[in-house]
Formats: sequence, structure tokens, C-alpha cells
Amino acid sequence: MTDVSEQVAGIIEAAERTAQALRERAEERARERIAEADRAADHRLQAAQEDAEGIRRKAEARAQEIVRDAQDERRRMLARANAATSEAVARGEELGEALAQLGSSLQTNARRVLDDVRRAHTHLRAPVAEAEATIAKDGGLFEEPVDEFRVPRFVRRS
Repeated sequence: MTDVSEQVAGIIEAAERTAQALRERAEERARERIAEADRAADHRLQAAQEDAEGIRRKAEARAQEIVRDAQDERRRMLARANAATSEAVARGEELGEALAQLGSSLQTNARRVLDDVRRAHTHLRAPVAEAEATIAKDGGLFEEPVDEFRVPRFVRRS
């Protein structure tokens, strides 16, 4: 029986060696697959980081473009506002000057009208003053009683 036991022991030993070799090969394959999975994960991570960086750069570029556009629009709006306020000031100054000229003209015309009124008053008052002086000198209103008032020639008498 020693032969059979030796044979069985040899078979078991061979089976154990084969099992050990299979286990080692399986572990090696598992390590290779893990390493391959790690490399693939690293590649995917790197690709994702590169994509994220590209997206970030595009977003940054777009944000800078938006900021430039907004600044340009702000400059245009400020220029329009400055132009509008300058125009309003210029128009206000023109209006003020025109009103000053109008005021001066009105004052000049008012003085002229007042002078004309004074001259007319003096001219119209002269006969009244003369009559008052005559009445005061003569002591009465009429020298003789007046029966009838004089009617101007252009009025028809009935």
C-alpha cells in the first residue's frame, strides 16, 4: 500500500501544487486587473479633470466677455448720459440767456411805455392846468352863464 499511498500522496501533492499555481495565477491576474482598473480610473480621472479644466476655461472666457460687454455698455450709457446732461445744461444756459434778454427788453419797453405815458399825461394835462390857472386868476368858472354847450361840427344837430 505504500505504493498506492505514495501515489495518492503524489496526486494530492500535485493537486496542491496545481491549486497553488492556479491561486497564484488568479491572484496575479487579479492584481493585473486591479492595476488595469486603477490605470483606467486614472485615465478617466485625468480626462474628467481635463474636461473640467476646458469647461472652466470656456466659462472664464465667457464671463470675461460678458464683463467686457457690460463695461462697454456702461461706458456707452455714461457717454449718452453725459451728452444728455451737457445738452440739458447748454439748453438751460441758452434759455437763461434768452430769458435775461427778454427781461432786459421788457424793462426797456416798460421804461419807454412809462415815458410815453408821462409825456401823454403832461400833454393832456396842459390844457387842464391852463384852465385851472385861468379859473383861479379870474375867480370863477365862467364869465357869462352858458345856455348851451357847444356841439362839435361833425355831429348832426337835430
